[in-house]
Amino acid sequence: MSSLSAEMNTPTKSKIEFKELCHKAVKCRKCFEKNNELSLDLEPPKKSNFNIAQPRWIGSNYWMARPRVLIMMLNPGSGDSRKDDADVKAVEKLRVFRNSGNGKKLDEILKDQKADMGFWGNFFQFYGGMGLQTSIDKERIAFANFAWCATDGNKYPSKMLKYCFENHTKKLVELLMPHVVILSGSPTHKFEPEILKILPKSKIIQTLHYAHRESKDVERKAQDSVKKQLGQGSGWQNKRQS
Repeated sequence: MSSLSAEMNTPTKSKIEFKELCHKAVKCRKCFEKNNELSLDLEPPKKSNFNIAQPRWIGSNYWMARPRVLIMMLNPGSGDSRKDDADVKAVEKLRVFRNSGNGKKLDEILKDQKADMGFWGNFFQFYGGMGLQTSIDKERIAFANFAWCATDGNKYPSKMLKYCFENHTKKLVELLMPHVVILSGSPTHKFEPEILKILPKSKIIQTLHYAHRESKDVERKAQDSVKKQLGQGSGWQNKRQS
């Protein structure tokens, strides 16, 4: 068993701590407060009014997966291009979770989010092309954002990213204890030193964001690079680490 596996809590305890961490995060609006020490002058997205933190999906079998893989992106989108009411429903459920702390409500929110990922453009195709589709289908993978809140105009100043990382995201990474962290999108790559401080024995892989604007040829090369760095074929996620 790897040292990371030895350090991790039992799945039940980890899920409880994950719920508690998410509950703390959805109550936080520090970056949007006026006249505080951050002085960020940020607003939630005007169209969706998504004015609450958004935990990201953790597969139900992630805790027992070998290896554990965490895909990290920078932020939740503003939702300006959406034409349905999915964001409105998500906000309503997140507010219920914020006010109640009910873990079953969080499970419902994340289940909805998993289903909604199919509408996130190139999401499944991009990560599936890295050999990760089986892990997604069998819920053996986790996703996270460095910033938990959407902002109007997708603005993410360094002060916001630092505050959110120190108060929420760092604790999430410590809880998830992944063997592999995929930093998806160039703005996330600068966090590699911080992640290595938490996970000095984990593999860190830098790649494109799923909504990149590069060519298909560049995308395929990026996907192949991730596969190569993982040192695997299509069934790599079934290998146990010693």
